[in-house]
Amino acid sequence: MEIVRRLKLFCEEGMPFTIAKTDIKNFYPSIDQDVLSGHLKRRLVTAPSTRAVLGSLINHCKSNSLSGLPPGLAISAELSEFYMQDFDRNMRETLGAHYFARYVDDIILILPELDSARKLKKKIENALPNGLGLNFTKSKIFVFGGAKANTPSAEHSFDYLGFRFTIYQTNKRRPCFRVVELDIAASKVKKNKTRVVKSFLQYLSDGNFEDLRDRVRILTSGYQFFDERQQKKRSAGLQHTYSLIDSGAPALAELDKFFEGMVLCSSGPIGGRLALSLSNREKKELLKHSFFTGVANRVHFRFSADRLAHLMECWKYA
Repeated sequence: MEIVRRLKLFCEEGMPFTIAKTDIKNFYPSIDQDVLSGHLKRRLVTAPSTRAVLGSLINHCKSNSLSGLPPGLAISAELSEFYMQDFDRNMRETLGAHYFARYVDDIILILPELDSARKLKKKIENALPNGLGLNFTKSKIFVFGGAKANTPSAEHSFDYLGFRFTIYQTNKRRPCFRVVELDIAASKVKKNKTRVVKSFLQYLSDGNFEDLRDRVRILTSGYQFFDERQQKKRSAGLQHTYSLIDSGAPALAELDKFFEGMVLCSSGPIGGRLALSLSNREKKELLKHSFFTGVANRVHFRFSADRLAHLMECWKYA
């Protein structure tokens, strides 16, 4: 969240600058296990037993012909950050960037100017640890000029960390004359629509309206649960993840329109079955929930960890 907040502030500046956005190809599987093991032996200041456990994990991956690190594990995320320490330091110290950030495999740089996009990409790739390379098909360069627009106009739009950044030039007489609108990225909108569909399909399979209602609550609002591992309450959900988006973000209206269409549809392979299964009372109860109002009013619900796991089971791989 802090990366998004700082990136927004930089984009509001009035001076010319360049944004370079790229990502690392096949990040976790491409990490060199031998190089990582060497780093752990030389640099990790911890108990020998801890180093032994980490070494056993890497050796286990090797013996089972698993390349790099297994994605989805918390320890893999920590080890990958350790692996990327030199790269991150190199990026901050040698490129003369106003701002550098990396979130797992997503890299973004704000530079005062750019002589050659090809040279920049080459510098980044050369600085990457052994085994890693850039995904050039996802590499984008955005150049922001210094001239003020006579009328507000969108200068560039790009997605980063699930957010859609749209940067507008204005004709205001002040140092910061760009306006940055934040919305939910199209890929995340699609993901939420898929979860809406899967929630209704699960209802058509088991007929459990209470589960359907709670899945809709999770999707449209914020929710709290007790994290057993960290022994504290945690907040999650759309309003928590996207607390920085604009209040009238178009993605929220798009999601509401899609959700209402699913509830009220009376034809098609899913809508026809829902029309027969849901009573008018149940439809009204579902339509009390909205992506827009859930975010705007910061609506929260509480669930146990077991209840959350049960409800989210039908969203696997979505």
